[in-house]
Amino acid sequence: MNESQDFGEDQQNQKNQTRGINDENISRENKEGILRRSTDTKTALQKIPTIGIIILILTSFTLFSLCIQIESDDEPDYDNIGNDTPSYLTGDLAISEVMPSEEWFELYYRGDSGYTLEGIMFTTFDEDFISIPTITGLTGFDYIVVDMGEGESNFNASYDTVSVYLDLEDEILREEGDELAIFDTDENIIDFMAWGTGNEATPREGWSEDMYPPAPGEGLSLSLHGPDLDSDSFWTVGPKSPGGSNIYDTPLSRDGDVRAYIINGRTKNVTFEGDEGRYTFRSIAVNVSVGVPEGHPVNQTVIEEVEGYVNYTYNLLRDRGYGNVLASETDDEGRPFVNITVTAGGTYTGGCNSNGEIDVDIGDNRAASKQVVEHEMVHNFQFSSNSLNPRPYWFIEEGIAEYWGRYSARENFNLTWQEVEEELQDSGSISIYNMSNSSWQNFFSDWPNTYPRPAYPQPDNYPDNYTANYTTYYSMAYLFMKFLVDEYDEDVLLAIHENNSGQQHLGIPLIERATGEDFPNLLRNFTLYRLENRFPQYENDSNFRNATIDRSHEFDGENPISVTDEPTERWGSRINEYIMNNNSGVLRFSPDENESRWQLTVIREYPNGTREYETERLDLGENGTIRIPPGYQRIIVIKTRLNGTEDHPVGLPDNIWPDGESFNITIQPDPDVNAEQPANNAHVTDDPVLLNFTVSKNFLNASVRLQVGDSSTFQNTVIDEVIWQSGESWSYPVTLENGTWWWRLRWEFNGLEGDWSDPTNFNLWKDPLSPEILHPAEGDVFSHGDDIDVHVDANESPENITIAHASLMDTDLNVIEMIELWHEDDSSIFYGTFHSPEVEEGTYIIEVTMEDNAGNVGKDQVEIEIVP
Repeated sequence: MNESQDFGEDQQNQKNQTRGINDENISRENKEGILRRSTDTKTALQKIPTIGIIILILTSFTLFSLCIQIESDDEPDYDNIGNDTPSYLTGDLAISEVMPSEEWFELYYRGDSGYTLEGIMFTTFDEDFISIPTITGLTGFDYIVVDMGEGESNFNASYDTVSVYLDLEDEILREEGDELAIFDTDENIIDFMAWGTGNEATPREGWSEDMYPPAPGEGLSLSLHGPDLDSDSFWTVGPKSPGGSNIYDTPLSRDGDVRAYIINGRTKNVTFEGDEGRYTFRSIAVNVSVGVPEGHPVNQTVIEEVEGYVNYTYNLLRDRGYGNVLASETDDEGRPFVNITVTAGGTYTGGCNSNGEIDVDIGDNRAASKQVVEHEMVHNFQFSSNSLNPRPYWFIEEGIAEYWGRYSARENFNLTWQEVEEELQDSGSISIYNMSNSSWQNFFSDWPNTYPRPAYPQPDNYPDNYTANYTTYYSMAYLFMKFLVDEYDEDVLLAIHENNSGQQHLGIPLIERATGEDFPNLLRNFTLYRLENRFPQYENDSNFRNATIDRSHEFDGENPISVTDEPTERWGSRINEYIMNNNSGVLRFSPDENESRWQLTVIREYPNGTREYETERLDLGENGTIRIPPGYQRIIVIKTRLNGTEDHPVGLPDNIWPDGESFNITIQPDPDVNAEQPANNAHVTDDPVLLNFTVSKNFLNASVRLQVGDSSTFQNTVIDEVIWQSGESWSYPVTLENGTWWWRLRWEFNGLEGDWSDPTNFNLWKDPLSPEILHPAEGDVFSHGDDIDVHVDANESPENITIAHASLMDTDLNVIEMIELWHEDDSSIFYGTFHSPEVEEGTYIIEVTMEDNAGNVGKDQVEIEIVP
């Protein structure tokens, strides 16, 4: 006949015409509190003698029966009380709950805000209309409790629940069965319902006597959970809730010893604020930035869906070892129950407080609805086991709740992990597709104060990366737990839950205990999961937003590249890329201030795509360097700020912003070290020998290590020294024995070292052979055409001399003539003659060169004059 819970808006055009009634149509309230409507065919009973009453009743019954018989040929007369024309209030006002054993029923108003309700009447068809006093201040989310007994009434909905006490002497609502209807001032029907055996009145359209809902019995009520279309629709027997949303009572545990009280509708917005204390919280919510919105009661099919959701999660977590729920209260039979308030406004938000009470707002998308409901059920288990972390570590609880919510949606609806995310995105709920892809944000310790937060200073080239909000927080918390499950299986979540029970282990140390790994390493691996899309469930998902590279540079191997303006939150990372093109270089890291510890991860990528990984930690006040040898196509640097000056065992300060602290990173080319003298295969007689080399591109201000050995393998080194000097030209004297020596160089800096230069060899002969020219003497004069005799003392046994010759040279050392020298017997004196050399007058040089059988070379010179 009429929809009294979904409250259609078909009759809105009648409202402006018929709001309110004339006072003349309402009689005075008598001492029993019954207001009766005067009509031509129905009059109020008056106090008359008993015989008169009997006569009057018999007469009235005869006339009433006759009237029914006459009208029955045309259409039902509905017991001759009111008419079946839908009221202008149909859709705005409905009977929502009835409790016959306590003689009250409840109306729900969902019309215009600030409305005054006048002229409303009700009847059980055993009596004439009973008027309900004028109600003011209605807001559109109001319950009106009409009680037949005594009490203090409140007719103003602005202050509290509307309570109307009629102070009637007689019982109105029969427990075993009755009908109840409400009408407007024109006797147009607003709503009708019946229960049990009824009262033999004619059912209204859509209702049938054989399908009335059962009588609720003592201590229970009948409550409406959906459109009031007929008797088998959405009336259920359950716990009473006068003046509040109706309750759907259902087993939560398999044996029914734990119940779920699913409360249908919410008249006020619910906001959630965490307690400032370390161990206790009033609530943990899906979306604390907006809370959970108000909402009208929903169709019972929605309630039954929620029933299935919470029952699934309860038994799933119980079977997985998560303990039990935190009961909101216990019922009259001593059974614990959890209050779960449901609306369907489509915001997909929810909250669970420390009293075990859950609030959710769901929508048409089943996967998103299930995820939200089951998320809050997980929180209930966390409250029950006292396994909550203090701020700022709520990401643990939220991540676990997000994981199991998605898990159950996937299992129940036969979806993949990716399809669950697609459903969440389509519904407008929180999904990994809508989270920020920035890595420098911190979701581990700045919730809930800083999401969303005002725009903090950041480099101009990063505006698209900054999308921090609660979506990022919840999605990232889920991804972190998904990462842990991928790495350690689902038991790691239970380990986190159990280890945290009673606050024995909190926050990040809790995760370290559950995984056996320190958190910086977990954070590094999680960042790599995001950067390299290692999540197997989303590796082929084009919508999944991986972590992004903050800056990309092309390194030419000649010029340094520095970045100095990248602030990073605690537990946040900055990611820089360098295209190396086979160039080598040195990464240098230095924080602006000595306030934080850092972790550096360098990914080295070969041209074929294979990768190598290296990690380094920097403590307070430390700088770092990492060398990149040649051979790589690119490198990726992840620098993560671990925490501040205080290494908190169980938590970090709420204010995690780094207060201007940034991290300087520079890539510099390798110093270029080149051996100059002695050149390869050189003959050297100097003592000491000067090893000369150059060092260019020394942006590192590096030192040089010099090695000298007796072979090219340098297995036996006689010199291994680290030297430093300014400028490009370097010289280092070494004292060596005669022989062949090898030398090489490399740069060194802060524990790093470059590649060795190619080995270079030289021959050293310190005065091994010292021939002395005895004749001619220095400055001797010869006439043109004279023979020039040469006498040389080899200062060596002649048998050791393998080469002995003398050269006549001009002053430019051009050889004019060379002669072999000879000796007699065992004398060390060698002889030779230049026979009438054909030269012009001038100055000439005679040079003697000798070599012994060990390869030692000796020389001597004299200068002579030749005249005409």
